[in-house]
Amino acid sequence: MTTDKLINQFISLLKFWNKKVNLIHVDTMRTMQQRHIEDCAQLKNYIDPSHTVLDIGSGAGFPGIILSICGFKNVILCEKDFRKSVFLKDVKRQLKLDFTVFNGDIYQFDTSKISTPITAVSRAYGSLSDLLDIMDVLKISTGVFNKGSNYRVEINEAKQKFNFHYQDFQSITDIQGRILKIVNVTRYKNLKKII
Repeated sequence: MTTDKLINQFISLLKFWNKKVNLIHVDTMRTMQQRHIEDCAQLKNYIDPSHTVLDIGSGAGFPGIILSICGFKNVILCEKDFRKSVFLKDVKRQLKLDFTVFNGDIYQFDTSKISTPITAVSRAYGSLSDLLDIMDVLKISTGVFNKGSNYRVEINEAKQKFNFHYQDFQSITDIQGRILKIVNVTRYKNLKKII
């Protein structure tokens, strides 16, 4: 099945499920192609295809499902909400996609069983500091995150807690948005994460 057909089937399933489970705001349905699909698909340009892709707080499957449709082979969608996880599994079954759904707290995910390097992705999980905290605790090598116009503030806040290297790239869907690619995350020694 072509990428376009898979995308269209995914959107149909999303609209159907959105009536039962609040997956995305109804207003964004009208701008689905740019607001969600293209925004997620652009991440493929910054992810090594040999990496496992770990979608943090996948929600409605953005960006994990889109990256799976784009051809990434090792994609794991992490979602704490049980009903959203059921939706993600239904998409996997109906579209015959090859990804894994982890229903639980992201901090409980065991990355030690993954044999390839991991790239974390996320669109709306939380601040950059929150995402770097996850990368540090789970020992994730790379992060690729969609961020909006507030990205500089988030970077400066994250620098108060973590040492990291980053590149920022212009988003193709938002003139004020950026794609942040993060590597080499380490927490400053005097700051400890309490789980």
